[in-house]
Order: sequence, then structure tokens, then C-alpha cells
Amino acid sequence: MLAIRRQVIAALATALDTAPKSVESALVRLPEGAFALSLKSTQFQEQGKKIDADHIARQLAASELRQFATIEAQRASIRVNLHPDSMMHAVIEDGLHGTDEHGVLEKSLSGQHVAIEFSSPNIAKPFHAGHLRSTIIGAYLSRLHAALGAKVTRINYVGDWGKQYGLLGVGFARHGSPAALHSHPIRHLYEVYVKINKEAESDPTCDAAAREYFTRLEQGGTEERRLWQQCRELSLAAFARSYERLGVTFDVVDAESLHAPAAPAVLAALAARGLVSQASNGAVVAAAGGGTVVLAKGDGATTYIVRDIAAAIARHDRLRFDRMLYVAGAEQSLHFTQLFELLRAAGHEWAARCEHVGFGAVTGMSTRRGTAVFLDDILDEAAEQMAALMAATPERAQRISDAAGTAQALGLAAVVVQDHRARRTKDYGFEWARMVQARGDTGPMMQYTHARLASLLELTRPDLSIGVQPAVLCERQARVLAGTLSRHHDALLFSLHTRDPAPFTQYVLQLCHDAGSAFEALPVRGASPSTAAQRALLFAATRRTLAAALRMLGLTPLDRV
Repeated sequence: MLAIRRQVIAALATALDTAPKSVESALVRLPEGAFALSLKSTQFQEQGKKIDADHIARQLAASELRQFATIEAQRASIRVNLHPDSMMHAVIEDGLHGTDEHGVLEKSLSGQHVAIEFSSPNIAKPFHAGHLRSTIIGAYLSRLHAALGAKVTRINYVGDWGKQYGLLGVGFARHGSPAALHSHPIRHLYEVYVKINKEAESDPTCDAAAREYFTRLEQGGTEERRLWQQCRELSLAAFARSYERLGVTFDVVDAESLHAPAAPAVLAALAARGLVSQASNGAVVAAAGGGTVVLAKGDGATTYIVRDIAAAIARHDRLRFDRMLYVAGAEQSLHFTQLFELLRAAGHEWAARCEHVGFGAVTGMSTRRGTAVFLDDILDEAAEQMAALMAATPERAQRISDAAGTAQALGLAAVVVQDHRARRTKDYGFEWARMVQARGDTGPMMQYTHARLASLLELTRPDLSIGVQPAVLCERQARVLAGTLSRHHDALLFSLHTRDPAPFTQYVLQLCHDAGSAFEALPVRGASPSTAAQRALLFAATRRTLAAALRMLGLTPLDRV
């Protein structure tokens, strides 16, 4: 489809006497696979001339597009309807023999270096729903940018510094257990953190003790450093196990503590530009984001935004990125606005290429037993529920060689797809009953669809080298499926534009539904040899496209479920 898409863009650009990029940014793919272009788009109106849709349509009808499309003028828009046979031939050829696993992708980001910070857990807090969203959205965006040709650096920025760790240190002295720390580090540190925070609500000495503890840590106190290093190493190891379950990797593991030594230099640089002032309580502050941001407290301790400034500068110096994405909750919007504003004010023009990719909250994220805190509990529960559903059909379960691994994969699909179905900027409710179903818009349904296609192809073993005969695939279900397959590239591009997995996830769900309808209406076994061969080609192209889509979502395609 990429070749056809390029021809459509080139012909429209010539007819409109404009740059191909202007057409590309305004071009829309319709569900049935047609191309549509609104002539009311800003980039065309700004040219200052009246555009006659009928005249443009006549020009296109006389161009090379007539070989594979018909042209319609619809008020102030142009519609390019692909001939069904041309579209069918293109999607099967691309799906089976494309140079990329997604068929044929245009490497529109080739030559760009994109750094993406995501996940960013805190050693003093559990790996919660917000970290899950950041992790899987950031991992998705990393795969998406890489698939479109960018060099991607995946960064995990661990929160391991600041007064919150001082409070944890005080809490560990009162409630900590070295044995529990070694066996369940994240869970035990959370338990300690909850206890000390509850005590701090009624005991004002906790806050002072936390500041004193962190000051000793900053000054290199032996015992404080030893415990901090131990908590950090055990937490990172526990995080690594969670990332392995999610199939997520990083190129760089960064941390707040690594940039603490640079904080005084950052403050000095801001002061040299006249960007800071001193508040009545002795704190060092700056104006940013329409308000005032504290850079250092009255006792001289710097705040985390100063370490974030230092981290951003160090990254740019080391990576020379073209774009830097920060995948973090929408509630941190003000922080990132202030961060980017202070970087620009300090003379770092590249801060204009930094972007906060915010996301909404997850409500009701807990297991059936009410343990709402830890990611591993959620993944365990999902796998248990999928294992129970598999066990309910023993004849199917017997065909699976690795039942536990399959249940884990299905559980992960349930969690990831429920998240990615929701628009990135919206809150959503976590629903166990819905997400684990094999029917409906769920991750297990995606995996069942892929396994169904894989099973068909294993049984029929079609010859994929034969030529495509689109006229044989004339049924409505075949044409609808071909139209959906043709939108794969455009769905990825729209997802890139919105920085949101939801549009692509919705596309994959539609692909699965259309594949299921075609599977029912177009049997391969029992059809005439020529019809069976062509249907098998269509289903093979669909399976390869769906497998690539599942991997884009961070899921391993299953051949048996």
C-alpha cells in the first residue's frame, strides 16, 4: 500500500500545486480504505486562492491514479476510491512479501534520534498503576518510533533521592527488617513507608528527623549510604523482574542521585541569568509556569526540579537528541511546563524539542482480594484468571504445551490492551470481568484471533508463492478485511501524531473483528482449489500483519490458546 499511498499524495500535491508534506498531513484514510482530503484544511486555505474541487477531481481522473482508483469531488473535499482488485492485490503482496514485518513502512523518522523517558519508579514507593501506564505507553512509543526509522534511546529515571528517602530511612530504623528487605524489597519498603507517613501525620518530629537523615546521606554518612545503596540495588533488581514480565527493556537506567552533585552548578547558572530570588523563609525560588517554583529550601537542600534540569542537560550533552519525550502522569503537567521553561530561560534552546506525554489515571486497579498496590499482584491475578478459563475447556488446554506461559501471555494481553484501548489523556476504570474475556474488545480476543489464523495455516499449509488473483476474493467480507489491512500504515502514523497507543489499538481490534467475520464466511477447507488458495493467501497476509501489530503493542503472538 505504500506505493499507492505515495502515488495518491504526489498526484494530489501536483493538482493542488503544493508540497507533498502538506497533503500528507491532511490526508485521511476511511474505514473502507479510501483516501479523503479536505480542501478546507488550513494549509490549503493559507495559499490565498480559491480551490475548485470539481476541477481538482478532473485533473486527478486524468492522472495515473485512474489506473487503480476513481475520483469523487464532494463539496470541499476530494475522495480517492481504490479499485477493490488493486487494493486486494496490494495488501496481500505487502502482507506476505513486504520488506518490513508491518508490510512496507515508510521510514519517515529515519535520521532522527528520539530519547524517551518512561516508567521512572521510586524506590520508596510501589510500582503502581501510574508506573504501569508510563511503562507500557513509553515502551509502545519506543517501538513505534523505531519502526518508523528513528534511533531510540529508552531511559528509566529512577527516583532514589530527596527528603522522601530521608523519611524512609527514619522509618526503616523504626520498623524495618533486613530479612524482609532481602526477600520482598519493594513490598517491605512500601510497608515501612506507609507506617512512617502515618506516624508523621501526628508526630511533627518525623519531618525534622527525615531532613536530618537526608542531610547525613548527602554528606556521605556511612550507615545512611550503606542502607541507601542496599535499598536501591534490591529495588532495581525487583523492578528488573517486573520489566521482564512486561517484556520491557531500557538503554539507560538513570537516577536522581546521579545528578545531585550537579545541582549547585544548576542553581548558580540560573542565578547568573537573574532567574532566581530568595523568599522570606530563605528558600530559593524562580518564576515559571505562571507561578513560583521552589529550587532550594531554606536549609539549602535542592528540590527535584533542579536535579531534573541537571539530568536534561546531561542527556542532551551525551545524546544530542532531536526530540526528548517524558512519559509521565497528567498531574505532573505543571512540573514539566516549569522544567522546560527554566531550561529555555537558562539558554538551552533545545528545550523546545522536549515534550511531556501525559496520561490519565487508572481507577479501581486491584486484585479480587483487594490488594491494590503492586504490579506483580495484578499480573499474577490476570494469569490466574486466564488459566482458569483455559482449564474450563480441557480439550483445548491439552493442545497447549506450555499452559503456564500461555496464561501469562494472555494475562499480559488483557492488562495491556485494556490500558491501550483508553485514550491516553483520559482516566479509565480497571475492569477484571471485561478485560479477560475472549470475546469483545480485549487482549485475549486478539490472541485468540491470531491463534485461529495460525491454526488454519498450519492445517492447510498454503503455497504462498502463487500469484494473487483478486477477482477470486470478491466477497464482501474479503473486501472489508482488505480495506482494514490497507489502513495499517496510516493507523501507525496517526498513533505517532497523537503520541497515543489508543488509535492503533482500536485499529487492531477492528482488524481482529473483520478477520473473524471473514474466517466464518470464507472457508478454506472444502472450497475449490483456486478459491481455497486465494483465501489462504488473504488469511496468511492477515496473520502476518496481526502478528506485527501484537508485537507493536508489546505482546508475543500466540499460535495456540
